[in-house]
Amino acid sequence: MPKVKGMPRKSRSYGTVKYIANDCKHEYGTHNLIGYSIRDISNELDEHESGSGQRTFYHEIVSFHPKDKDKCTPKLMKEFSETYIEKVYPNQRVYWGVHREKEHVHVHMCISATNMNGKKLQISNQDMGNRDRFVQNYAKNKGLHSMDDLVLSFQKGNQKIKSMSKERSQASKKDYLKDKIIDAIKTSKTANEFERNLNKDGIDISDRKTGVRFDNRNYRFKTLGVLEEMERFKKDLEKDLKVTLKLNKIKDYNKEDNRNKYKNLERGNDD
Repeated sequence: MPKVKGMPRKSRSYGTVKYIANDCKHEYGTHNLIGYSIRDISNELDEHESGSGQRTFYHEIVSFHPKDKDKCTPKLMKEFSETYIEKVYPNQRVYWGVHREKEHVHVHMCISATNMNGKKLQISNQDMGNRDRFVQNYAKNKGLHSMDDLVLSFQKGNQKIKSMSKERSQASKKDYLKDKIIDAIKTSKTANEFERNLNKDGIDISDRKTGVRFDNRNYRFKTLGVLEEMERFKKDLEKDLKVTLKLNKIKDYNKEDNRNKYKNLERGNDD
C-alpha cells in the first residue's frame, strides 16, 4: 500500500533537486518547468517564489509496498508521477524522480510553494485526504497493494499520529540546522568564527568534520543539503588565507625596505 509524506521547506531547492537527481538515474521528469539541468531547475523554482510566507517548496515522497517492487516498472512509475502531479499539483512547478535504492520503490517530488499565478500553495486536511485516496485508488486499479478508505482513515487518525509527529519533528530540525549553517556561512570570515556562530545555537561540528552534532545526534552536511555551500565556503576561506599571506608578505617586504631606506638616510646615502 502506498504511503505519502511531505514537508514544507524554507531553504533554497538546489540541495533537494540534486538529491533527487543523483539517485533517480533516468527516471525523472518535470511539470511546468523549462530548465533541464539541476542548477537551471533549482533556479527556476527559487526565482518564482513569492516573498510572502517562509515556505519555498515542498519535498513529497510517495512510497509503494516492497512486494510491488517488480510491478513498479519505469513505465508505470512515469505514468503514476505524471498522473498524480496533474491531478494534485496542476498549477505548481514540479521536479520528480524515482528512487530504487531501498526495498520499496518511491517517487520524490520537489514542488514549488508558489503556483503559476503567484499564489502560495495551501494544503488543507481535506486536500491531504483527497491526495491519499487518489494514490490508494491508483494502486488498487493497477493491481498493487492498497488500503481501503476505512483503514486509511483509521491509520491517519490514530495509529500514525506518533509516527507523523516524529517525522515532522525530525524534518523541522533539519530545516533549522540548514538555516543556521547557511546563516553562519554568511556571517563568518574564518573557520573559528563559523564554529563559534554555530555554538551560540547549541550546534557543534562533528568529530569527523563532515557535519554537525545537535541534540545528541549527528547530521551530515550532505544529508542537510548544504554540502555544496560548505565546500564553497572552505574554498573561499582558503582563497582569503592565500590573499592574507600574500599581503602580509608584501607588508613585511615594505617594512624591510623602509628600514633599509632609513639606515641609508642615517648614513647620508639617500638617493
